[in-house]
Amino acid sequence: MKIGAKTDGSSLSWRSELAVENQDFSFVYPGEADIKRQAYRVHYPGLAIHIQGHEGSYAVLDLSPAGLAFRDERQSFTLGQNIRLDLFIRDRVCVQEIQAKIVRIRDAVKVACVFEDLTRQQERLLDKLTLEIQKRLIDQRKRKQQEGNVEKPNAT
Repeated sequence: MKIGAKTDGSSLSWRSELAVENQDFSFVYPGEADIKRQAYRVHYPGLAIHIQGHEGSYAVLDLSPAGLAFRDERQSFTLGQNIRLDLFIRDRVCVQEIQAKIVRIRDAVKVACVFEDLTRQQERLLDKLTLEIQKRLIDQRKRKQQEGNVEKPNAT
């Protein structure tokens, strides 16, 4: 990591480095220019989306307040395509009418999209949902760690 003082007021180059600036100083992280994620992503069983104009539902692979990835076995989407979707947990709608844009397709079936023009209500719901999932995942990890650290009685 490079830490350098910025006295001339110029901005840092984003060519091959991610830079974080704050008035009198800057942090530069070499090799992290290709960071694509804007927010922490979570996976939770039972998350699915329904996309307008498409039949059935799609399993959500990961979710963040900024976007999501889903599995498309039918290979029915194209890069740059705009979609409108509803987000469900176990067949219960959580967030409706989300506008999104397809930004990546991997291995022909993993489709990533970013949310666009979210209403404040949609933003609030997505933030709350991802935070609640994060809390549950942390609680699950803690329980597993505690169960693993529990001493077993000696068999004598």
